[in-house]
Amino acid sequence: VNFIRVDYALARNWNGWAIGDWLLNYENGFIRRGLMGEAIIGINQYLNAPINLLIFATQCIVFLLFLITFVWLLRNKFICFWYVVACLEPGFILFNYYDGMSVGRKEILLYLIFGIWCLVLQKNKPSNLIVIIFSICIFALTLSHELIIFFIPYFIMAYALSYSDGAKLYKNNTIFIAMSSFFAVGLLILFGNSISENLMCDNFLKLGAQESICKGIISYGTDKSLETLWLHISRIGLENIILSIMLVPVAVFPFYLTLRSVQPIALQSKGISITIIFLSIFTAPLFLLSIDWGRWISIHVTLCLILLGQHLPLKSASCRMRPRESVSFIFDDGTYKSNILVASVIVGSLLIFNLSYSLNHCCISNLVNPFGPIKKLITTISAKAL
Repeated sequence: VNFIRVDYALARNWNGWAIGDWLLNYENGFIRRGLMGEAIIGINQYLNAPINLLIFATQCIVFLLFLITFVWLLRNKFICFWYVVACLEPGFILFNYYDGMSVGRKEILLYLIFGIWCLVLQKNKPSNLIVIIFSICIFALTLSHELIIFFIPYFIMAYALSYSDGAKLYKNNTIFIAMSSFFAVGLLILFGNSISENLMCDNFLKLGAQESICKGIISYGTDKSLETLWLHISRIGLENIILSIMLVPVAVFPFYLTLRSVQPIALQSKGISITIIFLSIFTAPLFLLSIDWGRWISIHVTLCLILLGQHLPLKSASCRMRPRESVSFIFDDGTYKSNILVASVIVGSLLIFNLSYSLNHCCISNLVNPFGPIKKLITTISAKAL
């Protein structure tokens, strides 16, 4: 509901990020992120609807399909207490609630396609045809937003964890998914043009947009990325550094506790830690070239939750079934102690992991908002009271 409410406001006001990024197109040449805009403009020629509302409807449909895919992935699975805590982290669905400017961004396309990929892997090994279909989708998504390439290892990792015995298929089949994304980026490097602010703004206005759409993705430009990045780095204070360091264990610990609680067989290997580190390093260029650190962290959290959800045990499997049992391993002697102590651990976990901080989509110098969820709740309640 919050996604729809905020996204509609952004669409109505022709926001240059939430709407402008989806409207980039190839009228003035082959540019990055233009494929989605071409598709939307083509569809709009038949519907003849306000194009901002068409983009709004597209974003809502994609986000809804992702939620359905995620819920379907968890169907008949044992969802332990710690996985619920991880899902309530500010980097997952609630990220859109705590920072409205994160709503309607193109990463929802990545969430949807990765969720579907994990669903396919959950059923059986993907055939050559399925891999080709996904490769085409990844190629198209990369031409819609180049950030897709930095998260391609998640697709390879999902397959490797699902079918550890299929080394040959892993090397020769799913690698086409990665190759399709690299091929798309190669085309952009070899033949792509830079986005002309004036030409693209005129193009947007011809499509019926308001001038406010020109203040966003096209006015920012890639040439300003490094300059803006270093500007924000220069503003980082000691408080920002301490908060960012504290964020790492708080964000990661629920995932670790989930693994300890349900102990999925596919994720028991010690190599999983090395793989996760590799996934983080692979996206390092994003953090070096862009200031939207909160978004990149949110993408990692979301993809990890989808991947972990794929490997949660079935309800019929032998695992710790109740919340008090899920926290029992925290105590040295393995007992449940008292209900009060267990309840304290549960309440404390929610306070520490879910209410102690929120993430801003931007910027490095303002990444962590201490007690942001509590502030947001107070603001929401106060607004409704008025």
